[in-house]
Amino acid sequence: MSARPPTQTRIFLSLTSAHLSERYARLPCDGVGLMCSESLALSLGIHPRKLLAAGDEEKFIQHFWESIHKVADDFAPRPVMYRTLEMTSKQYAGLEGGAEYEGKVTSPALDLRGASRYLADTPSFRSELRAVKRARETGCVNLDVVLPCVRTSEELSRCREIVIEEGLFASAEFELWMMAEAPANAPRIEEFLPHVTGVSIGAMDGIEPADFPALERIARACRARGAGCTLCGDPAGRYPELLPRLLECGLTGISVAPEFFEATVRAVTAAESSLGIRI
Repeated sequence: MSARPPTQTRIFLSLTSAHLSERYARLPCDGVGLMCSESLALSLGIHPRKLLAAGDEEKFIQHFWESIHKVADDFAPRPVMYRTLEMTSKQYAGLEGGAEYEGKVTSPALDLRGASRYLADTPSFRSELRAVKRARETGCVNLDVVLPCVRTSEELSRCREIVIEEGLFASAEFELWMMAEAPANAPRIEEFLPHVTGVSIGAMDGIEPADFPALERIARACRARGAGCTLCGDPAGRYPELLPRLLECGLTGISVAPEFFEATVRAVTAAESSLGIRI
């Protein structure tokens, strides 16, 4: 697809690695709505706390910076949303030195993932943010951050303070987003919105029709706040009836795997036409 019909809804790509970034950047997308970071930690292969304990933070920062910078540079000037690490304790335990730093988790609800881990292991979170800052300082001003697995607004507020302390908000155009899991975050979504520029709705593969009202609530709350709202997944293929509903509620973007891009363009074009949306 060398060109695409103009749409009001922004259509992004979700990337799991930087490997094919240059190739995917040729697609007429609006940028990267979700750059996953787990492959970076797994390819490094060493628990972040082990590196920090050995005084080797620079190895972590450089490793992350290389891939982050590549993706942001390939897609520039289009925005790239970098999602900070969302690994489970089991995944961390599998890294070199992981057994030393990871305890046994008896329930998924007690697992340290996303924001709860950042607050329990703030030095490692700061190292990741420093890799992002280095990328921005080396020209990638199109790079923003999205925080996953945010369970409470208090967690989000404290994580935001760390982001501020690391100097990322020194650039006026920098944006901090959060991932929202539906339906978990939906009932109190308004409490999160003062801390972020926008919300990426995740876990599309785990969403069922019964969850549609929760997604609609998140989109409406974002619209009322003037915040961005992006859906990550393949709504056009999984639930085609969901897309027009969310566009009516305030969805501003969709982030899909590259193989779903063309189908999503067609679905968004049809949905906007059915709603009478004109560019």
